[in-house]
This record gives sequence, C-alpha cells and structure tokens, in this order.
Amino acid sequence: MSDSFSSCCADFYQLPITQFLLGDSFHPGGLALTKQLAQQLLISRESRVLDIASGRGTSSLYLAEQYGCHVVALDLSEKNLEITRDLAVMNNISPLLTTTVSSADKLPFKDNSFDAIVCECAICTFDDPQLAVNEMFRVLKPNTRIGVSDVLLNKKLPDDLNGLLSKTFCISGALSSEKYIEIFQKSGFSKINLTPTNWAITEMVAKIKKQSKLLNTISGSGPFSIPDWLANSGVTLRSIEDFVEKKGLGYMMMSAKKPLY
Repeated sequence: MSDSFSSCCADFYQLPITQFLLGDSFHPGGLALTKQLAQQLLISRESRVLDIASGRGTSSLYLAEQYGCHVVALDLSEKNLEITRDLAVMNNISPLLTTTVSSADKLPFKDNSFDAIVCECAICTFDDPQLAVNEMFRVLKPNTRIGVSDVLLNKKLPDDLNGLLSKTFCISGALSSEKYIEIFQKSGFSKINLTPTNWAITEMVAKIKKQSKLLNTISGSGPFSIPDWLANSGVTLRSIEDFVEKKGLGYMMMSAKKPLY
C-alpha cells in the first residue's frame, strides 16, 4: 500500500473517535460474521490461523478464545497490536496469540504456513488486491481455506464518494462480486463461495449515524477531536447512506480453498 494512504488509514483506526463510531469490531457484521467465517474454515484447536489487517485484535482474540487455536494477528499498526497483546493478557490467552507488523502484500512467512486465513473488510483498502491475495495463497497450506468479508460495489461509485475518507471506510476501493472472484481465481483458489450479507453494512451505517449524532454534542478538543484530514474530506455520512439505500454498496462473506495440487 502507498505510504500516504497507509499512514492516514492506520492513524484513523487508532483514534478514540473511531472506536466511538464503530465499536470494538471495525468491520461490518462484527463477531457474528467472524463466527460464520470460522465455521466455514473448520477452525479447531490444532489450527494455526492468520488474521490479516487485524486492527485491535477483536477477531483474533475471539478465535483464540472460542476455538483454542493459535492466531497470528497481522496489522500495519504497532499500537493496535499492543492493544491486542494487552487484551490477550487480560483474557488469559497470551500463549495462543502472536502479533506481527506487516502489510499484506509482502507477508513475512514461509510458504504453506497456515491452516486458515481470515481477512475482514481489508482487501478493498489494498492498493494491489491481487498481489495481497497472491501472498495469502502462498502462505496458506494446501487443502485448507481462506475466509474474507468485504464491501461490495454494485454500481458506479459517485464522484463525492471517491476520496480518502471513503477509502478509509472501505468504500472507494470496493470491488464487484465478479472482481473478487476473479482475483481469487487468478491466485489459484478454487471452490469459491460468495454469500451476500448486505444486512451488515446497513447495520453499520445506522450505527455510525446514531453515534455521529452523539459525537456532534461532545466533539472538540480531547479524545473525540476530529482530525483535519477527516473534517475536511468533503464526504458526508448522508452521501454514504444514500448510496447504500440505492443498493450501490453491499457486503459479502466469501470462502475459498487452496487446492491440494
């Protein structure tokens, strides 16, 4: 990913205002969707799982705690990973968790290292999704599966939703269902199963709208101050909401298998 966008995106997801707007889980569908992905991936106590773009580790911690598997949480932000480690200590699951600072397009692991990969609402933020998915294919063991969830672009994106804030919110980089499938097929994945979960993005937009109303009464200086690049983005929540209502944006979960040969 480009340094400028990676920096802004990482900075944004570390802000107290972000957790206020999105809650503990930064991706649509929350842990309910993570649970569905885990079931499709057949995660067990013996699994070694890679969580790509793990954020503060909500999904990583859930998988380790619920399934007893070992999880490697990978994120660009050391601050996010520090939070993940602290929460692992608080929940007595530190032995099940490893953290790694890295981008997705050059994973620091050997070939065939993982029994499962999870990547939630992140592919749409990568500058080169094909390169990132190629790397995911490389480090996944043969005959195992990857699970992703991401924003679906069903219509041409309006010009006012093509800025930095929209990319940070996983909008301007969203792909069509056909494009996601094409990328995974080119990487070598088979048995690709894509399921629309549009309720997830509708639910998240409603949540952000509700929290934004509260934010207007408390924002200013301090932990809920709004950074200049966010305040001056020119993109309104209403524009995003309108596009979702017109079914221009949706959400999906997808699993795919790395063939044995």
